[in-house]
Amino acid sequence: MASDAHDALNSLYDVLNVEAAPDVNAEAILTWLQGQGVRNEGVCVEPSRCFDGGLGVFATRAFASGDAILRVPLVAVLRRASLPADIGAWLRIAERPQLEGEARLLALLLHQRASIEAGGTAGRFAPYVRALPLELATLLPVGWSDAQLALLEGTPLLAQVVEARTSLRELQRALGCEWEPLLWAHAAYHSRAIALTLDGVAGE
Repeated sequence: MASDAHDALNSLYDVLNVEAAPDVNAEAILTWLQGQGVRNEGVCVEPSRCFDGGLGVFATRAFASGDAILRVPLVAVLRRASLPADIGAWLRIAERPQLEGEARLLALLLHQRASIEAGGTAGRFAPYVRALPLELATLLPVGWSDAQLALLEGTPLLAQVVEARTSLRELQRALGCEWEPLLWAHAAYHSRAIALTLDGVAGE
């Protein structure tokens, strides 16, 4: 039923020929990508015309199998090596050697978001972080309410969610951060991260 309602709203958008409203984050991230040396091979970033679709990447030409869509230099990739100089003091990383892998990237996202909310620039990744929707915090099951989680009773997913929540609570205590921003960073990571092999190191 929910899918039918979503399809009906999208059909209504098409009938009304709704134009995507300009989005300052879309313009900012395109400018930023160009400044980082990203080569666009035929896509655009703009608000989706689908109901509640947020920002999306859309093809501006036909692509054949194997064609490059974007060519992205490492300088434009948010990764563990991207930690800004001041994040060590902010997180006291020297005192927390257990912050490795995913935890370091979550901490980086939290630092960037906190810097933006405090009126800072959040370093060179500010346009990307600003474009990440705040609604991410409740999209993954780990951010669901107890009533929503009850719907998972009898499925293996419930145990996975409980385990993920336990790990996040431990990280929250280590970082001394609020729960909602951590859920947001966790959702941003798990909905967007890809594993790369860089300089011979897998999983970067």
